[in-house]
Amino acid sequence: MPKKTKLAGDFKLSIDQKELRKLILKIKQNYVMVGKSRVGPFKCENYYKKTLRRSVYYSENMQKFETVRKNHFNLLRPYIKKGLKIEELKNFFNSKLKKNVKKYQLVEKNHFTK
Repeated sequence: MPKKTKLAGDFKLSIDQKELRKLILKIKQNYVMVGKSRVGPFKCENYYKKTLRRSVYYSENMQKFETVRKNHFNLLRPYIKKGLKIEELKNFFNSKLKKNVKKYQLVEKNHFTK
């Protein structure tokens, strides 16, 4: 590779082989210092990804006085405020229904016996 000459118009911008190796080494060191870039969500965000902007719906038709289990519910969009909150859902497992419900019907507190 030819040596740098001051006669060239881009003398200040030109770089020789040794300087290029140093530059590449510095760039690699900077990547190491910055650390691993985050590609996906954090583990703690996975729960909210599943539950955010979703309401609780029944996953099947159920009869009056039938006991509800965890697998009888689905979290689906759209979010409707009058429905049961996701945080309250586990309080109603093993409860009995007051009335018949249909598949994909919004789960509400007044559907359960106390």
